[in-house]
Amino acid sequence: MLIYKKGDRCDVANYRPITLLPCLYKLFSSLKNQEISIILDAEQSMEQAGFRKSFSTIDHIHTLELLIEKYQERQRALYIAYIDYKKPFDTVSHSSIWKALPEQGVAKEYIQILKSIYSNNTGRVKLENVGPSIPIKRGVTQGDPTSLMLFIAVLESIIRELDWGTSGLNINGFCGMPFLIRNARNVQ
Repeated sequence: MLIYKKGDRCDVANYRPITLLPCLYKLFSSLKNQEISIILDAEQSMEQAGFRKSFSTIDHIHTLELLIEKYQERQRALYIAYIDYKKPFDTVSHSSIWKALPEQGVAKEYIQILKSIYSNNTGRVKLENVGPSIPIKRGVTQGDPTSLMLFIAVLESIIRELDWGTSGLNINGFCGMPFLIRNARNVQ
């Protein structure tokens, strides 16, 4: 099902897909999500404050404001790049999910359950008639309780793979929206 967001109603990019899921499945998924969330939350870096208990993105915003203020006081250059993902939940590859979960300590049994849920998924478009089945090979199921944690796990995996120390670059995740911060113009 597509939910209109804003903009031109004739542009499909202005709609967000939502999966209509059976109530029993959502209950099962919620229970599994609670168990997996405990594991994944313990593995998240301190910089990831979005959607976590006892964390606030306001703290990170305040830290960023202080950092800017200190650099202005010292009349030093500070470069901040904000990364805004376009349709982030739609673009996560399933292979990146299966790579991220074991890296962050999720048990094989949970991964197998998730793999069975995501394998052989299809979607259909209904205009005047219902169209043919279309295989779904990427994205997390929007409307599924596990989707947010799966996305955050993939983002954490990507952040861990990057070697920020050699370039003096830092990364901070705000609700899954990273900021790149550097005190020099050359970022390679």
